[in-house]
Amino acid sequence: MPADSIPEPWRSFLLDIDNFLTEETAFHCLDGFVLKVQYGLKRPTSDIDVLLFKPKQVDSSLFEYACEGSPLHLKHKVYLQQVGIAPHHDSLRRPPICD
Repeated sequence: MPADSIPEPWRSFLLDIDNFLTEETAFHCLDGFVLKVQYGLKRPTSDIDVLLFKPKQVDSSLFEYACEGSPLHLKHKVYLQQVGIAPHHDSLRRPPICD
């Protein structure tokens, strides 16, 4: 997605993160932020939920820089929140509706 299509304050926030990082880093944004950017829906919270994929050693420095309560959060009023993947248990699977 082109940076100019991301609304403020997220655009400036993500550009500051881009300038902070010293190596290529991949993270995937989830949840309400995606709904706001893709569909223009109201954004009720000020976090961007992300899954960080590479490189693993960036985790602590990136999230210290952009976490809730950080100077970047205070500047832009938004912050990163790292989310994990919930484990999948076969015992919780529902039977298929159709075969």
